Amino acid sequence: MDRGLLSLFSRKKLFFFELVFDKITKIVLFHLGIPIFTNKSVSKRKLIFVAIRNVSRLCGMINQKALSSSISPMASSSSSSTHQWKYDVFISFRGEDTRKSFTDHLYTALCQNGINTFMDDRLRRGEQISPLLLNTIKESRFSIIIFSDNYAFSGWCLDELAKIIECVKVMGHKALPVFYNVDPSHVRHQSGSLAEAFAKHERVYRDKMEKVVKWREALTELATISGWDSRNRKVLIILDDVDQRQQMEELAGDHHWFGLGSRIIITTRDRHLLTCQEVDPTYEAKKLDNDEALKLFCLHAFRHKHGMEDFWQLCGHALNYTKGLPLALKVLGSSLYAKSKNEWKSELEKLKQFPDKEVQNVLKTSFEGLDDSEQNIFLDISFFYKGHDKDFVGEILDSCGFFFSIGIRNLEDKSLITISENKLCMHDLLQEMGWEIVRQKSEILGKRSRLRAHEDINHVLTTNTFWD
Repeated sequence: MDRGLLSLFSRKKLFFFELVFDKITKIVLFHLGIPIFTNKSVSKRKLIFVAIRNVSRLCGMINQKALSSSISPMASSSSSSTHQWKYDVFISFRGEDTRKSFTDHLYTALCQNGINTFMDDRLRRGEQISPLLLNTIKESRFSIIIFSDNYAFSGWCLDELAKIIECVKVMGHKALPVFYNVDPSHVRHQSGSLAEAFAKHERVYRDKMEKVVKWREALTELATISGWDSRNRKVLIILDDVDQRQQMEELAGDHHWFGLGSRIIITTRDRHLLTCQEVDPTYEAKKLDNDEALKLFCLHAFRHKHGMEDFWQLCGHALNYTKGLPLALKVLGSSLYAKSKNEWKSELEKLKQFPDKEVQNVLKTSFEGLDDSEQNIFLDISFFYKGHDKDFVGEILDSCGFFFSIGIRNLEDKSLITISENKLCMHDLLQEMGWEIVRQKSEILGKRSRLRAHEDINHVLTTNTFWD
C-alpha cells in the first residue's frame, strides 16, 4: 500500500482517537468536580488539543483539589497532599495491542500539551516486572489503564494493575480504565478471554497462587471504577470510492467497533469487497431515469432556466448518449455550458468517434484493476458478445483459456457488466471504453487485438495487413 493511503488511514484513525480522548477528559473532570474548559475558536481539527488541554489544567489543579473528590470511592485521603509527584500520568497498556496505535497517539498528545506522562517504551521480556517500574506508578498522580484484548494474558500488565489499585487505595492515586475493544462485563465477571488468561496463569503459577489471587482482586477492584468503553462510539462514517479490502479493515473492520445507532456508509465499484466485510444491507445505485437525468444535465449545462428552449432537441441527444450515468451527465453538461448550438452539435458528433476523456479515465479505473484474463473477457464482450447468452459465451471464452466463470463474476462485482435473463449487458459508455482501449493500443488497424467495424475488418483482410 502506498504512503498516501497509509496516511489517510492514520488521519481517520486519529479522528476516532480524538473523540475518545475528549470523552476520557470529560469523564475525569466530571468525577473530580472540575469545570470543563473549552475553546470555541478552536477548529474541529484541533479537538484533540482542546481535550488534552483540559487534562493539562486538571493536572495543574489536581493538587489544589480536596481528596474527597477522588475519581474512585476507594481513594484514601492519606498524606497525598504533601506528596511530590514525579509524573502526572502513568499509562498501563499491552504493547502488542495498542503501542503503535491508540497508546502512541494518546502519549504524544499528552506530552505535546505539557502533561508529564510516563509510557514504558521498552519491549517487555519475561513476566517479572522491574521494581523501578512499580515505583514509577507510585510516583505518578494519575493512571490510565488501556485494557485491550491481551492485557490480562501478561503477568507484567497485571502486576502494574495490582500496583495501581494499591496506590488508589492508600495514596489517593487516580485511575481511569479504558476498555479498548473489550467488553467491560468480561472484566467484571472475569469471563471470555480473561477466563482463558487466568486458566493459563493458574497453570504457570500453581506454586504461587497468591500472585494470581492478587491479580484477580485487582481486576475486581478495577471493575468498580467508572471507565470509558472505546467501543461505544455512535458515529456516522462515509467511506467513498473504496477499492481495497484493507481500507475497510483499517477504518471499519467490524460491526462491534461502534456503538448502537452508528451508521457506516461505503461506496465502491467492487461488490465483493462488501461481501468480504459482511456489509449488510447493500444497495446497487441505479442509472437515473429520463426526468432525473434531464434535471442533472441541465443543472450543469445551463445553471439557470433561461435560454433552454432552443436546446431541447440537443438535450435529448445528450441524454441518449449518457444513458442515465450521473458522471457522464455532469461532465458533458459542464463541457457544453455557455456554448452555442453549433458547438453543441459539433461536440455531440465528436463523441460518436472520440469518447470524453474525463469520463473514460474514471470508468477505466475499474478495468485497470482486472487481471489479464478478466480484461480479455471484458474486451471480448464489449466488441462481440454484448447481449449474447452467458452460457454460450462462456463455452467460447473458456476454450480460449480465459477462466470465464470466475472472470464474469468479478466483472459483475465491479459493475462492469450486468446479467439480465442470462444475457450479458453492458452500459454503452463502458462498451465505448473497451473500444477506445483497443484503439489506443495502435493506430495501425492490423496491429489491434480486436476490430468491430465492417470496413476495418474488410480493409485488413483484403490488403493482407494483419499483424500476428
